[in-house]
Amino acid sequence: MKKACVQCRVRKVRCEGNRDNSQPVGLYVPHLPPKRRGAKACLECRAMKVRCSGATPRCHNCHRRGRQCTYASSTGPTRPALTRVEELPSPTTSASSTITSDDCTVSQSNPSIPIPSAPPSPSDEVVGSLLGDYFDRLHPLPSFNFLHKDTVVRRCSESTIDESLKLAICAITALYFSQYRSEHGAWAQQSEQLILDRLERPSIFLIQASLLTIRYRAGVGQFPRAFILAGLAARWAVSLRLNYEHSRLGLIAQEVRRRTLWSLYLLEDSFCVGLKEFELFDPETIHLQLPCEDEDFHNERPVLTGFLHPGKGLEPEFLGARAAFVKLAFIRRGIMRFQSDLHCLRSRLTSTDQYPPANPGELHWPARYAILHMSWHQCHCDLYRIFLSGYPESTPHPAVERMTLPERVLMKEKCLGHAEQIVKVLSDFVHHKDEQQMLDFDAAVCAYHAARLILFVTYTGRSDEALPMQLAIYKAQLCLDVITRYFGFSAQLKSMVTSHPAAQEMVGVFRPSPYSHGGSKPTSACRYLTRCIYAPAPCHPQSAAAIGLCRRQL
Repeated sequence: MKKACVQCRVRKVRCEGNRDNSQPVGLYVPHLPPKRRGAKACLECRAMKVRCSGATPRCHNCHRRGRQCTYASSTGPTRPALTRVEELPSPTTSASSTITSDDCTVSQSNPSIPIPSAPPSPSDEVVGSLLGDYFDRLHPLPSFNFLHKDTVVRRCSESTIDESLKLAICAITALYFSQYRSEHGAWAQQSEQLILDRLERPSIFLIQASLLTIRYRAGVGQFPRAFILAGLAARWAVSLRLNYEHSRLGLIAQEVRRRTLWSLYLLEDSFCVGLKEFELFDPETIHLQLPCEDEDFHNERPVLTGFLHPGKGLEPEFLGARAAFVKLAFIRRGIMRFQSDLHCLRSRLTSTDQYPPANPGELHWPARYAILHMSWHQCHCDLYRIFLSGYPESTPHPAVERMTLPERVLMKEKCLGHAEQIVKVLSDFVHHKDEQQMLDFDAAVCAYHAARLILFVTYTGRSDEALPMQLAIYKAQLCLDVITRYFGFSAQLKSMVTSHPAAQEMVGVFRPSPYSHGGSKPTSACRYLTRCIYAPAPCHPQSAAAIGLCRRQL
């Protein structure tokens, strides 16, 4: 079929394929370029199957994502230059030069606005080192145990791991262990950008990367950003139906889905602050088994772990530490309704998970063991401290006065006893732990409240259960030392100390005096305790985003 010029097509006349037919009109006669299947697309857009703008040297997608843009070499016929025929003399026409496609290419290759270069990704050596630290020290913690070590390591070696997940692992590990301080912020930002670029295409890797990025944002004090990202991650999880079992998948894939969802559920302790409107999930909509033990996870052993709510399936006779911690997180959100469940849960623990252990010398004191029992005692402290007359988080005075004096004394003794048990578990962990072990931030929350309760009850107590002042200060000093030792980098800790006057006074009281042997002045201790009584309750250190929205404290 002969080519037809534009003018003949517009005039709907037969085109001879030469210039003679159109010459009397005196107009341009450009020949149309040969038809192609589609516009020019770079290799990155082709791989991701998205529309490419075709701009050079980088298309819009690659420019926005900070990626290198590469175009495949064209093998088809080149686009012919526009031509024109001789024109009749006309006052409206003027001489013009021929415009070619090469001219357009040259004009696009010199943009007026410089394109910033993408931040460098961590090298393979850095990734391997941080990956080892993550699985050795962070992965045992309940908030970070949703990744399968063998799978992640293999995909890293094969360079098939999701880029956002790899960057998120490197960023959170470097933050916790004070490594690559000038780079982990760029890694977290790059991971977050890759996550948001796939906003409408969720995947299990996207949610896992989001979990680590949320923990990173909270760790550096960017609470509002972490709060919003948590809501997005919850929507992605529901869209992938992570809250339901998928029996057709392999055992590892099933457990990874469970642990990812439960790790997301544990975020509510950081952001919902007990408020129903800030919950990420309704517990009634979670139809998953609780996480299994690490040995069963790595050895691909099918086990029955039970459910968050009884009645959804078969319940095991004994409850593992992983499953027990998730149940404790649920119980702490409704502590007043579940006092009996606490005692039932502890009775279902195996002998090796009981505290104090039957054979203390044979116990290796893993971090999850200490956090489990500290959380169990913190549940009781949350339950009984509301009955402490004069304490900031207590019940209104008339309600407490209606209780009999023996009942109030019993509540105070129970609260003090569980606060002391938190300090005892923390002290035993410090003396028996391995040097490489880390603590979850929930341990800092438990230790902080235990120190406040011990000092308050000691200052106001007149019963036989009251501790000597010097012993109470010593126990509070231990709590503060552990908090600052493990979480000195954390912006949550700094905000807790700087925003709460009682915590500021605690730091001043526990600073060793140059005129003593490390002890604290009694007058300073009394000043702290007085401020502790009348100071407002501190916000949860990770709940600043939610508090900023609802202006409500614990």
